[in-house]
Amino acid sequence: MFDPVTRTGPSWTGALAAFLILVVVLLVAVMVTGYNNSIPGLHPVAGTTVTVAGDRQTVSYLFAKNGTWTNVTQGDLCAGCPLTVSSGSRFYYPLMIANTLNASFEVTGISALLPFHLPLTSPALPVVIVPGFSQLFNLTVTSPTTAGTYALSISIAATVS
Repeated sequence: MFDPVTRTGPSWTGALAAFLILVVVLLVAVMVTGYNNSIPGLHPVAGTTVTVAGDRQTVSYLFAKNGTWTNVTQGDLCAGCPLTVSSGSRFYYPLMIANTLNASFEVTGISALLPFHLPLTSPALPVVIVPGFSQLFNLTVTSPTTAGTYALSISIAATVS
């Protein structure tokens, strides 16, 4: 405290040292608790976009008559590929599934393999596709949080009757 009679009190250098110690303690607390990730400009950003070069579709057919599984994998370049989206963002991806078999099949599941995530599919599953017909699915896909170029791997499960 400042004493007006003796004119003694904390010096400005002592006050500056106390302020700097307080700043250092706050910065250490922010870094230890993880709040530093939300401070803009604190971390350099190498890239903020994800490029989807194409897709790779694996269809797993379960043949109901004999109980066997068959996997068919194909790699396609989607109509809009390569497409560029923001890292960690949602984007819409059209997927046309054609039935080239001699029997109807029911699409029971569609998923995207990591690092992508597929939270929504339209129309809702299951969907039956008769021989010679196709069904357009509108997929809502969440892109990877790390920038780069990726192939979107889609896994499709179907039951053949």
